[in-house]
Order: sequence, then structure tokens, then C-alpha cells
Amino acid sequence: MILKNIFLTMFLVVFLSLKSVCSMENQESLILIEDVNKLRCCLRGEAEIYLITANLTSNQFEDKKALISDLLDVINRNYYADDLSLVDENIKINFSNFYKESSLHEGLDEITNILYPIKEKGMTYGNYIKFAEMFKNLEETIGVNFFKEELEKQIIEQKDTIKLRGKIFFNGLEDFIKDKDIADKFVICVTQEAFLNYFNNPNGIGDFIPFEQEDYYNFVDNLKQFSKTYPNFIFVPNLIYRAIATKEDIDLSNKNFEGLKNKAFHQSNLLHRFYGLKDNKKIGEINMIRNQSCIYWRGQRFSNYDKEYVLESDIPFNFYPNDFYFPGNNSENQTKEMNRFFSMEICQDHIEKSKTNLYDLYSVIHIVQSATIDLAHQNIYNNKCTGLIAHADSNSGYTEIWRYISGKGECLQTLATSDLNGFTFKVWNIQTDLKEVNVAKETSLSEKILKEINQ
Repeated sequence: MILKNIFLTMFLVVFLSLKSVCSMENQESLILIEDVNKLRCCLRGEAEIYLITANLTSNQFEDKKALISDLLDVINRNYYADDLSLVDENIKINFSNFYKESSLHEGLDEITNILYPIKEKGMTYGNYIKFAEMFKNLEETIGVNFFKEELEKQIIEQKDTIKLRGKIFFNGLEDFIKDKDIADKFVICVTQEAFLNYFNNPNGIGDFIPFEQEDYYNFVDNLKQFSKTYPNFIFVPNLIYRAIATKEDIDLSNKNFEGLKNKAFHQSNLLHRFYGLKDNKKIGEINMIRNQSCIYWRGQRFSNYDKEYVLESDIPFNFYPNDFYFPGNNSENQTKEMNRFFSMEICQDHIEKSKTNLYDLYSVIHIVQSATIDLAHQNIYNNKCTGLIAHADSNSGYTEIWRYISGKGECLQTLATSDLNGFTFKVWNIQTDLKEVNVAKETSLSEKILKEINQ
């Protein structure tokens, strides 16, 4: 009885302490202790609660990937068809128009004039220099002035697409929860990594196209409004966005990069980019790209999580010369009380952190957002973890929920899956599984307390 009272007292302190945290913003979206108690009941499995994952549908990437791959091959001189026969039709039309409007035909005429005396009298040193310079100029004209500009147009078009995705996403989500008759239930929505920002580009162009800061804020405003309209809805998005770096950002990045180097996690191009900008640019001229997850509930934001093990291959750096990829360490931006409910890892973070012998799922629901990884089930088994793992991946086939009890895992069955407006939504009823996880965690905590008392 004493142990049970100790546990209940600790649990009550955690949930009651949310009242002060939830009162930080304006009165319009004030969260009351009654709201927290309802959430507490749901997360203990005592009331109905659902979990939704949101992914981009995979069939929207193929056409653009092929087109961009053609452009990269031409730019990198890996394209061998002289007549551009395999290149996208629009590129051929654009190139034809470019050729007509440029001075390329004049250059070819000049080459003909050089070749004729070579044929008659042989190659002279002067003709060789003219010949080499002419081909160099043609190469630069075609490579820089046309095909690279065409590639930049595709990146800009992808940037425009993420704005459109943000506008239509909430309509699709609203249709889905109404269709499944869960609009008035407690619902947790978890998105894939780089939600809205993912493109499955070919190697050489990063798969994550960042939001501009203004567009990111517009999406966040819509998100806040959505979470007020549906007050029992908890949203856990992962988004990529650009922001002007402050001195504090630069100092923190320097600290975090040093931490990654100490962990033998090296991304040389990313490091060189950061140190080069820091040494040669003024504050206000440097942008950082953040890969960030957070929790929204009733219009309020909790627990920012910045990806720690960032990968330079994710971002198309050639098109953002004053940007670097910000690595988080998540020591300064956590809401501890909310973390008793939820913990988060982003893609490579899960791979790296789950390797440790002390890896634990300390929260009730552990969220992994990724771009094509598995859950490293063997590591979770070896560490005898207990918790519910919600895994949202860019590949919807990898998107699953697992219940782990002392390292033994079971994949949960979905209630429904729907494709709406370019998004794939899956939904699970997790009430029973949360109850089992909480009982197991309570038993484990009681055993630890008893062990400490008897030491």
C-alpha cells in the first residue's frame, strides 16, 4: 500500500504541474486542470483515444525525380545522348528556344571557320587556343546559363509545392477524422519526417526542401487554429524551415557540432559550410535550416525537438549558399511535464541513440518520425523497453505502431487507412494498449522503488 501511494503521489504531481505550464500563453487558449485530467485519463487507457499517422503519398514523386535526374546528368556530364533524346520533352523545347535566342549559333559558325583552315593547312597553335576557348565558352554557356537555371526552376517549383501542401493538408485531415467519427475524441496525430517538405529527389539534390520563414509561420498559424477548433486533438508535426541565424543560434550550433564530433558523427561538408559562414559572414547574412518536431495542443506549443544527427545529404546546399543545417541537442527546449506523456526522436537520432545499452522509452508514447528507416527492434528488445512506439515514415509501408512490454514487441492493427488530397492517413484505437503499457510501467517503477529501499 505504501508503494502504491508513493507512485500515485508522484503521478499526480506530474500531471498537476502541467497547470502552470499550460497557463503560459493568452487566456483565449488557456488549458485548465480539467483538460489535463481528461488527457491523463486517456493516456492511462481509461478513456477512448486514437492515434493517426500522416504521410505524403509516394506516387507523386516519380515524374519530377526523372526530370531532375536528367538535368543533373547533363550538368555533371554524365549524359551521353548527343540529341537529348531521353531528356524530358519540356527541357528540349526550352533548350531549343534558348538556342534560338542566344549567340550559340554564332559560336558554332566561328568553330566552322576555325575548322576549315585546320583541314586545309593543319592545326596551328593559334587555332588550337581559339578552338579550346570556344569549346570552353560553349560548355559554360550550356551548363551554367541553361541547364543549371532549369534545375533551379525545379527547386523553386518544389518550394511552391510545399506551400500548396500546407494549405490542403488540414482539409484532408478534417475530412478523415469526421469520416471516422472521431472528431470529438482525443486524437494524437503524428507526421512523417519533413512532413510537407519531402520530395524523394535523386542523389545530388536534397530530399528536404525547407519552408521559407514566412510560409512556415503561416502553416503554424493554421495549425494553432486547427488545434483550437478541435481541442482534444494533439498534433506532433515534423517540419523543415529556414530562419535568420542570431548570435545565440551560432553559438549553440558551434556547441552542438562539437558534441557531434565527440560522438564520431562527421558530416564534413556540413561542418565546412558552417565554419566557413561563421568566419566570413556577418550576423544577419546567415540562415540556419531547422529539422524540428513539436507538440501542439489547444493552440499551445510544447516540447520543441531539433534533430541532432543531421545529414548534409538531406538539404540541397548548392541552392542555399548562405545556409547551414542546424543540429539540435534538445537540452534547452523540452517541456518536462509533457515529456512524461510523449518523447520524440527524428530519423537518424533513433538509429544512433537506440544503439546505447541504457536506451529507454521513458514516456508512455514514444514518437519516431523518419525518412525510410526501421525501428531497430533488436536494440529495443535488448534494453527490455516498455512503451508505445508511434513510427511515422516517409514510406507509409514502414509506418506502424508497436507496443513493447519489457522488450517484447507486438505490431498493432490499424482501424483504417485512407488516401486524401495527396496524403495517406492511418488510424489506430490505442486505449487498451495504453492501459497495458501503464500497468507495466507502474510495476517496473514499484520494483525499482522497492530495490532502492532494500539497498
